[in-house]
Amino acid sequence: MGNTPSGAPWETPGTPERAAAQWVTGFFEVLWDQGGPEAWAGRVRPLTAPAYWQVLSRAAAPAGPAEAAAWRKVVAERELDQVGVLSAYRADEAGYSATREVVLVDYDLSARTEADPDAPPGPAQPAYLTMVRLGGRWLVDGFWAPLAGPPAPRPSAPSTSAKP
Repeated sequence: MGNTPSGAPWETPGTPERAAAQWVTGFFEVLWDQGGPEAWAGRVRPLTAPAYWQVLSRAAAPAGPAEAAAWRKVVAERELDQVGVLSAYRADEAGYSATREVVLVDYDLSARTEADPDAPPGPAQPAYLTMVRLGGRWLVDGFWAPLAGPPAPRPSAPSTSAKP
Protein backbone atom coordinates (compact mmCIF):
# COMPACT_ATOMS: atom_id res chain seq x y z
CA MET A 1 0.00 0.00 0.00
CA GLY A 2 2.56 2.58 -0.98
CA ASN A 3 5.52 3.77 1.02
CA THR A 4 4.35 4.75 4.48
CA PRO A 5 6.14 5.36 7.76
CA SER A 6 6.12 2.53 10.26
CA GLY A 7 3.25 2.74 12.73
CA ALA A 8 1.03 4.89 10.51
CA PRO A 9 -2.69 4.42 11.30
CA TRP A 10 -3.38 2.97 7.86
CA GLU A 11 -0.83 0.23 8.56
CA THR A 12 -2.45 -0.92 11.81
CA PRO A 13 -4.70 -3.97 11.28
CA GLY A 14 -8.25 -3.67 12.55
CA THR A 15 -8.49 0.12 12.22
CA PRO A 16 -10.93 2.03 10.02
CA GLU A 17 -7.93 3.76 8.44
CA ARG A 18 -6.44 0.41 7.35
CA ALA A 19 -9.73 -0.83 5.89
CA ALA A 20 -10.27 2.49 4.06
CA ALA A 21 -6.75 2.47 2.60
CA GLN A 22 -7.15 -1.12 1.40
CA TRP A 23 -10.53 -0.29 -0.18
CA VAL A 24 -9.13 2.73 -2.06
CA THR A 25 -6.23 0.62 -3.32
CA GLY A 26 -8.54 -2.16 -4.50
CA PHE A 27 -11.01 0.24 -6.08
CA PHE A 28 -8.56 2.33 -8.10
CA GLU A 29 -5.79 -0.08 -9.09
CA VAL A 30 -5.91 -1.33 -12.68
CA LEU A 31 -3.87 -4.40 -13.53
CA TRP A 32 -3.95 -5.38 -17.19
CA ASP A 33 -3.65 -9.10 -16.45
CA GLN A 34 -6.47 -9.39 -13.90
CA GLY A 35 -9.23 -10.48 -16.21
CA GLY A 36 -11.24 -7.35 -16.89
CA PRO A 37 -12.50 -4.06 -15.55
CA GLU A 38 -14.80 -5.83 -13.07
CA ALA A 39 -11.79 -7.25 -11.17
CA TRP A 40 -12.14 -4.46 -8.60
CA ALA A 41 -15.28 -6.18 -7.33
CA GLY A 42 -13.35 -9.12 -5.95
CA ARG A 43 -10.94 -6.78 -4.20
CA VAL A 44 -13.43 -4.38 -2.59
CA ARG A 45 -16.46 -6.56 -1.89
CA PRO A 46 -14.96 -8.12 1.29
CA LEU A 47 -14.21 -4.58 2.53
CA THR A 48 -17.68 -3.18 1.74
CA ALA A 49 -20.78 -3.14 3.96
CA PRO A 50 -23.59 -5.26 2.44
CA ALA A 51 -25.97 -2.31 1.96
CA TYR A 52 -23.30 -0.24 0.21
CA TRP A 53 -22.27 -3.22 -1.91
CA GLN A 54 -25.83 -3.29 -3.26
CA VAL A 55 -25.49 0.39 -4.23
CA LEU A 56 -22.13 -0.20 -5.94
CA SER A 57 -23.22 -3.31 -7.80
CA ARG A 58 -26.32 -1.51 -9.17
CA ALA A 59 -24.14 1.41 -10.29
CA ALA A 60 -21.64 -0.90 -12.02
CA ALA A 61 -23.74 -1.74 -15.05
CA PRO A 62 -22.35 -4.17 -17.62
CA ALA A 63 -19.64 -2.61 -19.74
CA GLY A 64 -20.70 -0.99 -22.99
CA PRO A 65 -18.68 -0.59 -26.19
CA ALA A 66 -16.68 2.39 -24.86
CA GLU A 67 -15.64 0.55 -21.69
CA ALA A 68 -14.77 -2.59 -23.68
CA ALA A 69 -12.59 -0.54 -26.04
CA ALA A 70 -10.88 1.17 -23.11
CA TRP A 71 -10.13 -2.22 -21.52
CA ARG A 72 -8.68 -3.57 -24.79
CA LYS A 73 -6.33 -0.54 -24.75
CA VAL A 74 -5.31 -1.31 -21.13
CA VAL A 75 -4.43 -4.89 -22.12
CA ALA A 76 -2.66 -3.87 -25.35
CA GLU A 77 -0.48 -1.36 -23.47
CA ARG A 78 -0.03 -3.71 -20.49
CA GLU A 79 -1.19 -0.92 -18.20
CA LEU A 80 -0.52 -1.07 -14.49
CA ASP A 81 -2.13 1.68 -12.43
CA GLN A 82 -0.78 1.44 -8.90
CA VAL A 83 -2.17 3.27 -5.89
CA GLY A 84 0.17 4.76 -3.31
CA VAL A 85 -1.56 5.57 -0.03
CA LEU A 86 -0.02 8.78 1.27
CA SER A 87 -2.15 9.08 4.41
CA ALA A 88 -5.41 7.89 5.95
CA TYR A 89 -6.87 9.62 8.98
CA ARG A 90 -10.20 9.86 10.73
CA ALA A 91 -11.97 13.09 9.84
CA ASP A 92 -12.76 14.42 13.32
CA GLU A 93 -15.10 17.12 12.01
CA ALA A 94 -17.40 14.42 10.59
CA GLY A 95 -18.52 13.20 14.02
CA TYR A 96 -17.90 9.90 15.71
CA SER A 97 -19.46 6.83 17.17
CA ALA A 98 -18.02 3.49 18.20
CA THR A 99 -19.49 1.96 15.03
CA ARG A 100 -19.16 4.78 12.45
CA GLU A 101 -16.22 6.92 11.29
CA VAL A 102 -15.34 9.02 8.28
CA VAL A 103 -11.81 8.46 6.98
CA LEU A 104 -9.93 10.75 4.61
CA VAL A 105 -7.50 8.82 2.40
CA ASP A 106 -4.97 10.76 0.35
CA TYR A 107 -3.49 8.67 -2.44
CA ASP A 108 -1.68 8.99 -5.74
CA LEU A 109 -1.96 6.89 -8.85
CA SER A 110 0.96 5.81 -11.02
CA ALA A 111 -0.29 4.94 -14.52
CA ARG A 112 2.48 2.83 -16.02
CA THR A 113 2.60 0.90 -19.27
CA GLU A 114 5.10 -1.43 -20.88
CA ALA A 115 6.22 1.51 -23.06
CA ASP A 116 6.51 3.88 -20.05
CA PRO A 117 7.36 1.74 -17.00
CA ASP A 118 8.77 4.66 -15.02
CA ALA A 119 5.84 7.08 -15.29
CA PRO A 120 5.72 9.23 -12.14
CA PRO A 121 2.66 9.21 -9.93
CA GLY A 122 -0.03 11.77 -10.56
CA PRO A 123 -1.01 14.43 -8.04
CA ALA A 124 -2.39 13.46 -4.64
CA GLN A 125 -6.13 12.74 -4.64
CA PRO A 126 -8.46 12.84 -1.62
CA ALA A 127 -11.16 10.26 -0.96
CA TYR A 128 -13.64 10.29 1.92
CA LEU A 129 -15.00 6.96 3.10
CA THR A 130 -17.79 6.37 5.58
CA MET A 131 -16.76 3.37 7.64
CA VAL A 132 -19.09 1.19 9.75
CA ARG A 133 -18.17 -1.50 12.22
CA LEU A 134 -20.08 -4.69 11.44
CA GLY A 135 -19.31 -8.08 12.93
CA GLY A 136 -16.12 -6.69 14.49
CA ARG A 137 -14.74 -5.44 11.15
CA TRP A 138 -14.55 -1.93 9.66
CA LEU A 139 -16.28 -1.82 6.27
CA VAL A 140 -16.89 0.93 3.71
CA ASP A 141 -20.47 2.23 3.76
CA GLY A 142 -20.02 5.26 1.50
CA PHE A 143 -17.39 6.84 -0.69
CA TRP A 144 -16.71 10.27 -2.17
CA ALA A 145 -13.72 11.38 -4.21
CA PRO A 146 -14.19 15.18 -4.50
CA LEU A 147 -12.06 15.47 -7.64
CA ALA A 148 -14.12 12.73 -9.32
CA GLY A 149 -17.57 14.29 -8.81
CA PRO A 150 -20.47 14.16 -6.35
CA PRO A 151 -20.69 11.46 -3.70
CA ALA A 152 -22.21 8.12 -4.57
CA PRO A 153 -25.57 7.41 -2.91
CA ARG A 154 -25.29 6.15 0.65
CA PRO A 155 -27.55 3.54 2.19
CA SER A 156 -27.52 5.13 5.63
CA ALA A 157 -27.03 8.52 7.30
CA PRO A 158 -23.71 9.47 8.93
CA SER A 159 -23.37 9.95 12.65
CA THR A 160 -23.70 13.50 13.96
CA SER A 161 -22.40 12.68 17.43
CA ALA A 162 -19.34 14.58 18.57
CA LYS A 163 -16.26 12.57 19.51
CA PRO A 164 -15.89 12.16 23.27
